[in-house]
Amino acid sequence: MACIFCEVCLKEPLFPGNDYLHQLKIIMQQIGKPGEADQWFVQNANAKAFLESLPNTKARPLAERVPNAPRGLVDLAERMLVFNPRERLPIARSVEHRAFDDYREDDLELRAGYRVEMDDVENVTLDKAAIRALLWKDIRAFQRNSEPVGDRAVSPDEDEDLSRQSSDLERLSNCGGPCGACLGARRGGQMHPPSPKYTARRLHHDHAAGHEHLPVRPDHLASP
Repeated sequence: MACIFCEVCLKEPLFPGNDYLHQLKIIMQQIGKPGEADQWFVQNANAKAFLESLPNTKARPLAERVPNAPRGLVDLAERMLVFNPRERLPIARSVEHRAFDDYREDDLELRAGYRVEMDDVENVTLDKAAIRALLWKDIRAFQRNSEPVGDRAVSPDEDEDLSRQSSDLERLSNCGGPCGACLGARRGGQMHPPSPKYTARRLHHDHAAGHEHLPVRPDHLASP
């Protein structure tokens, strides 16, 4: 994140290495060669040997590298660009930094109340069926939480209807008929991706009439 903050100001890479080893050398020239105590988490023997081979350098002021940075940004980035992870500014304290004073709205900010386990993300099987199911799950969640008619939220009956439509769409998405274009809604003589709710109802109606469809693709469900 610190690199991105600086690169927005620079409009160029902060550490433009030719390869990963060259980039590491450039990083160490900026933040300084880490001491033995700061290398506690480095377990790979080759990585430790590489660090030992670097010349002894001290950290350079980041303000010299990013002279046009907004107020407070250099201080925040320097606190984040620290080799030892125990010495880096934690995320919770980073968002409280004065660099964000002009953007914070304390009365609107709430803690999530839960942690995101990375295994839940890394271990997901992203095949075609899984992606379709995840996409439709998000669409259903959006429909439940949106206000489609004025300030009226989705009613329990509508939510049940949406769940039924979701089941219809999942069941019909692999029916393998000749007409994939029928998933479009004609507007002004052109084909546009329909809304998910329209798609489900159209499929339900056409299936009852014996009309077959090609498998549903995620771009059929995308908003125009």
